[in-house]
Order: sequence, then structure tokens, then C-alpha cells
Amino acid sequence: MATAPLRREEADQRLTAIGAEYDRLAAAMYALDSHPALRWLRAGGATGATAERLADLPQRVSVLWAHFSVAGDLLEAARAARARHGRPTDDDLAELTALLREPMVALDEAGLPADGTGGPVARRLCLVDLIPMVLADAEAAGNRLAAVQGALTALTDLLSPTADAVDAVATLGTEFGATDLVRPLTDELDAVRGQALGDPLAGAPDGTPTAAVTARLGRLDAAAAAARSRLSGLVALRDDYAGRRAAWTDALTALAEAEHAAAAAYRATAAKIADPGLPPVPAAAERLRGRLANLDELHRGAAWPALADAVAATEREIAAAADRARELHGAADGLLARREELRGRLTAYRAKAAALGRLEDPEVARRYGAAERLLYTAPCDLPAATRAVYGYQQALSELARQREGSA
Repeated sequence: MATAPLRREEADQRLTAIGAEYDRLAAAMYALDSHPALRWLRAGGATGATAERLADLPQRVSVLWAHFSVAGDLLEAARAARARHGRPTDDDLAELTALLREPMVALDEAGLPADGTGGPVARRLCLVDLIPMVLADAEAAGNRLAAVQGALTALTDLLSPTADAVDAVATLGTEFGATDLVRPLTDELDAVRGQALGDPLAGAPDGTPTAAVTARLGRLDAAAAAARSRLSGLVALRDDYAGRRAAWTDALTALAEAEHAAAAAYRATAAKIADPGLPPVPAAAERLRGRLANLDELHRGAAWPALADAVAATEREIAAAADRARELHGAADGLLARREELRGRLTAYRAKAAALGRLEDPEVARRYGAAERLLYTAPCDLPAATRAVYGYQQALSELARQREGSA
């Protein structure tokens, strides 16, 4: 049944309204086509869930452009029919009505305009229905792209500081030849960037990066900071090598003095204590002093990572050797101090014997004499002297108990 022709006023109103809708559609289509997320999608950047969920979108936009083109052709034809006469004839109104309200647009199964050369017609639409449908579809496509762009923006913003930090480390690392330090960072940055920005809907499904992405970048930030600290140490070493070398020389001089003092304490102890059981005399200063030539060679060759490692090892060994020299000096002095302690205890126990009135007791006198000879004979047998003093003290304790028992 043919559609009743529109009256002139109604036709003009319809044509104006459809023209305004078409203008909105044109703006929506051009915004859609220039959307950065669509350009990214067309470039083949999507992977994973994002690629799967948006696989239909580029083709869908192409279909919308085909619809837009058909709608534009029909609208131009309708405007031409209306402009043919200032006061349209009945034939003009009939043609205008058909262009606006008759199902003039044939679509195939793929939604593309059917021109008779492709598949069969699946449905037909009129212009007044086509434009709102395409506008709604364009807005829906725009919303999908906006979700992708929001995720991309959130991930890019999150990645940016990390990328800057890694790039700065890479630049400094290249300057110092520390490629082994830099490569794991750049490889991880490429991996996380490729995964996150390739599949943004998985990395930031609601526009907020996931905890997994955030944690991974946090670990990369920490690694970059550690690498930066290491490289900063190389910068400091390069810029103040002379000062550091002077400090090592001073430390080695102090170490040599400490080792000489320990050796002197060893000699004094060996003269006064029999078989002191001390480890070998420390003598690391000269050996470590020989390291300086190797450090200088690494410095001249600008082998900064190797130099830093060698410096750290040398500084640790100097500090450990200094601690060892002090420890052994103290051990040697401690043996002499132990002898003096035993002498003091023997004197105190003799005073106790006098108080008990037993200085002349044969057993007490014998034990005292044995302890005194051990403590005042060089070299002193310190273990034997310790046992002798203890024996003297035990003898006095026994006499004191006997005295209390007879009281």
C-alpha cells in the first residue's frame, strides 16, 4: 500500500529535521573515524582480550560509513526534489514522500547496502529510520572506543614515569658501558609496555590499571632505582677517583700501623706467655696496597663497572683487615691481662690465708709457691698457672670450712 504523500509544510519540516539529524550523524562519523583508539586498532596494535572484543569494530565502522553515504545520497535527492519548484507539485511531494518514508535502502546480511551484485537483500529501511539507527550505532562504537582510549590513557600515564626512569638509566648505563645492568630493565619495560598497551582492556578494564600491572611496574621502578643508585656510584667514583684513592692510601697506612702494633703485641706476649696459641700475625696491608695499581689501570681504561666492583671489594677487605688487626692485638694483650688478673687473685688469696692464720701451713705454702713460680716465670704457662691459682683458692676454701666446723 503506497504511503500517502506529505503536505508541503510537513515535507519541509521533515526535511529540516532529517537534515539536522544528518548533520549530527556527520559530526559523529567524523569524530569516530578520527578517534585515536580507532587509528590504534586499525594499525594492528590490539592483542588478547582487547583484540577479541574489538575484532568487529573496524568493519563495523566501514558499514556505518556505507550507511552514511547512502543516507547522504537519499537526503540530497530529497533536497533536490524539494528545490525543483518553489511550490512543489503533487509529483514532487510524492517523490519527496517516497525518498523520506519509503524503504528505499536495501541491506544484505552483512548490513551493507545491497546493490544487486552481492548477497540477497536481508531488510529494507527508509531514510527517516536509517539515520537515527546509524547515529545510535556510531555512538555505541564511540563508547567502545572511549573505553579503550580511557584504558590506554590510564596505562600510558602509569607507564610514563617508569619509562622515563628506565630511559634515564639506559642513557647513563650506555655512557658507563653498563649494558648488563641496563638490558634487563629495558627488556622488562618493553614486555610490560607491550602487554599492557597491547591489551588495555585487560590491563585497565574499568579505566584503572589492575593490581597486577601496578605491582609489576612497582618492581620495575625498584629495579630502576637500584640501577640508578649503582650508576650514581659510578658517577661519583669517576668524578672523585683521586679523592677516593687518597682515602684508600690513608686507610692502608692506618692498617699497616695497626698490623705493626699487633705484631709488637704478639712479640711481647710470646716473650711472656708460653705457647699463646694466637693465629698468624696479620699482614694484609702490603697485599692490599698492591691492589691500587690494578684499580688505577681500570680507571685509566674507563672500565667503570669493573672498577666499582674492585673498589668495593678492596674497601671491604681493608675494613675487615683493620678489624682483624684490632681483634688480634686485643687477643695478644688479653693473654697478658689474664696473667695480671691471676697475679692479683693470687695476692688476694694470700691475704685471705694470712687472715686465716694459715700462711705457714705446708700444703697452703706449697700451693702458693707453685702458683707464684708459674705466674712469675717467663714465659708463663698460663693454663697451668690458672689451674694452680684455682687449686690454691680451693685449699683456702677448705681450710675456711674446717675452721667454721670447729667453731
